[in-house]
Amino acid sequence: MEARRGSGHVLPESVVVAQRIRDAALTVPGVVAMSPGRRYREATYGPGVTIWGVGVSTQFGRVDADVHVVVAPMPLLLLAARLRRTIRAVLTYESPLPVGRINIYIDDIEFVVPEPAAGVVS
Repeated sequence: MEARRGSGHVLPESVVVAQRIRDAALTVPGVVAMSPGRRYREATYGPGVTIWGVGVSTQFGRVDADVHVVVAPMPLLLLAARLRRTIRAVLTYESPLPVGRINIYIDDIEFVVPEPAAGVVS
């Protein structure tokens, strides 16, 4: 299965799946951004496109995903479980293969320091 991009390029299935995983991951409450990875760069490559932070592979007749994210401060186990459910749903819909491992990498936690209220001197 291949999908077309607006410019007329044909994208391999793994790139389309990686894009959909990225888009779905960014809708999960608590996910602030995708990360390209910390110790190594995770990506799925296609003709003229790179999906940073998402690796899709097939092994032993299963489809696996590695997903790197930046999150807001919150319970991380809950967030990881939500992400896995979301990604599993994408993989189940997009791939004819059974879903294998879904590895979630929380590469950073983005802390937002509140700005002082107007008129308050620190």
